[in-house]
Amino acid sequence: MLDSGADVDARMMMMAVAQAEEGIRTGNGEVGVVVTKQGAVVYAGYNTMNASSDVTAHTEVAALRTLSKDLQTFDLSGHSLYCTLEPCGMCTCACLWARIDRIVFGAAREDVSAEYFELEGLSCRELVASAHGKRPGVVSGVLRDRCAGLYRDPRRTRRGTP
Repeated sequence: MLDSGADVDARMMMMAVAQAEEGIRTGNGEVGVVVTKQGAVVYAGYNTMNASSDVTAHTEVAALRTLSKDLQTFDLSGHSLYCTLEPCGMCTCACLWARIDRIVFGAAREDVSAEYFELEGLSCRELVASAHGKRPGVVSGVLRDRCAGLYRDPRRTRRGTP
């Protein structure tokens, strides 16, 4: 029996949760990502802002950079990005530029502390809806409660935060 799309999304999100847990364990951040192409995992990682002292080292951006470099193209059509937390504006726009097919996330901005997002409004869905050209499909709420539980304390892994 073939897995349903929801089963695949849940399985990929559990892999992203495992990445987020590793990010927490290493003091790097609570956001985990898995990227797939044709059902195969091609990238898994977590935020590395603390380790790299790079504010753009969100795991979504790291995934896009790595895959683009490996494939020698910024066109990542055919890929799906699974993220434990709704991508911020920077990461959503990077996904738009990369032409990602699907953005799937667990916890939405309303499920976690506002401290995880720098801007009011401008949700992933709103940014995608306002995009010109190719728009990825957006699926939210996959393992919502499990993912939201990762974001109990925004200061847990933020170095340099007052």
